[in-house]
Amino acid sequence: MIGNVAMKIFFLRLKITDGSNGDVANDESHLYKEDVGIMKNMNLDAYKFSISWSRLLPNGGKLSGGVNKEGIKYYNNLINELLRNDGALAPGRCSAWQQLNCTGGDSGTEPYLVAHHLLLAHAAAVKLYKQKYQASQKGVIGNKSVNASYLTDAHATQLTELNGVPIGLQAASSWLFVYPRGIRDLLLYTKTKYKDPRSFTLRRMA
Repeated sequence: MIGNVAMKIFFLRLKITDGSNGDVANDESHLYKEDVGIMKNMNLDAYKFSISWSRLLPNGGKLSGGVNKEGIKYYNNLINELLRNDGALAPGRCSAWQQLNCTGGDSGTEPYLVAHHLLLAHAAAVKLYKQKYQASQKGVIGNKSVNASYLTDAHATQLTELNGVPIGLQAASSWLFVYPRGIRDLLLYTKTKYKDPRSFTLRRMA
């Protein structure tokens, strides 16, 4: 299993004249106010962000390991900045559309509604493609898999050890390990499949 946040190995490093690199990435943690301002100037009507649980629970993903207060502060600041810039329906807040009820939402049914609408959207796209484009483009339509991964695949065996030996260095979460061979296999596949394109593998640092 590979965590892009915990990946600490560069398999290919581009030599840049000024010595800069991609370690900091977009630095949204420090530039969130500027980012929100840009989104407002662009008149965006939606913004989705993911909560990095390893940022909030850095010691194994459990409350018993302690909570990173700086991580909580960052997300609070981000949500507050969105609200200050006319954001609505902000997560983690008692928004008006929830009638000031922070317990709104139902994780027992909402994922199925999402999957239902994903399938409907896929069906609509297939119908449009078949009617207007497939004959001229000679395209093939693939199957849309909803939320399929090693976490949801009943046939996948999740192991962090092989013959009693860890598959790699343990990352920030107890279930997450760096697996260099997995990246190597992926790069070799890409090299063969796409005729050795120039590629760069960087760790993600938000």
